[in-house]
Amino acid sequence: MKHYSFSLLLLIAVLCVNLHSQTTSITVVSPNGGETWYALSNQTVQWTFTGSPPTVNIYLSTDNGVTWNNVASLVASGSSGGTHTMIVPLVTSNQCLIKVVDAVTPSIKDSSNSVFSIVQPSITVVTPNGSEIWNIGSTQNIKWNSVGSISAVDIEETRDNGATWNVIQMGVPNGSSGGTYAWLIGGSASTQCKVRIRDFMFPPIQDESDAVFTIMAPSSIAHLNFESINVYPNPTPEHLTMELPSGMYALTLTDMKGKTITQSNIAVHGGIITFNLSNVPQGMYILRLQDANQKTYIQKIEKM
Repeated sequence: MKHYSFSLLLLIAVLCVNLHSQTTSITVVSPNGGETWYALSNQTVQWTFTGSPPTVNIYLSTDNGVTWNNVASLVASGSSGGTHTMIVPLVTSNQCLIKVVDAVTPSIKDSSNSVFSIVQPSITVVTPNGSEIWNIGSTQNIKWNSVGSISAVDIEETRDNGATWNVIQMGVPNGSSGGTYAWLIGGSASTQCKVRIRDFMFPPIQDESDAVFTIMAPSSIAHLNFESINVYPNPTPEHLTMELPSGMYALTLTDMKGKTITQSNIAVHGGIITFNLSNVPQGMYILRLQDANQKTYIQKIEKM
């Protein structure tokens, strides 16, 4: 039986490590700069190498390499390269890099050539988004747009401008860029309604109607005349001129969140009246006027 000295064994180990170091390199293929990844999506890190297939550790930086966070450890490479599928963390940054490091010899490593971005998924309610009048008992399409990895959504509605929310449907499949849900409307009438769409897996990703809409009983809506009103200039810096049939009107001005800014009764003579907006902050508003016969006029206006 042969006996080897400790010094000889140590020399052999050092030579093996040096040989590995000299003959192996790692190159990050993806992400390598300029990509956009959505938080919570599955993304693939890819690398190539020369020499023996390395076992690697993978790191992510969101501050252009100042700090690094471990993504995965001891990931084996294949015969011609390596891949690892990761769940993108819930961060937002345009200063992201991936680094792949040989787990045996950390000096053998590579990172993305330039930064890439991680952005939040988002949902945008399209319909109803304010000022609609829908009938109890009717079926109306709720529509939304989305970006990022959102597989399903929960749909909710409020009839008290967000004080309380009720579930319409949970786990509605989401398409690649949004979706549509046919809602059979029940419940009570209200002028303070909104719809909210939430990511089924991560509810903080959500959106709701920009302004309130109306749900009315069939007997009421059958006799409702809903029209836009001719207003100018729109946008306006101060005074808004409205063209209306002569008569008495209940005027309500609300912001895009449904908050009432002002209410008053006005009398129109000669078909034209001017409304003073000098004390109203800049922004978008919904103007509602209703006459004695419940005929309603609605118009979106902008105060400059």
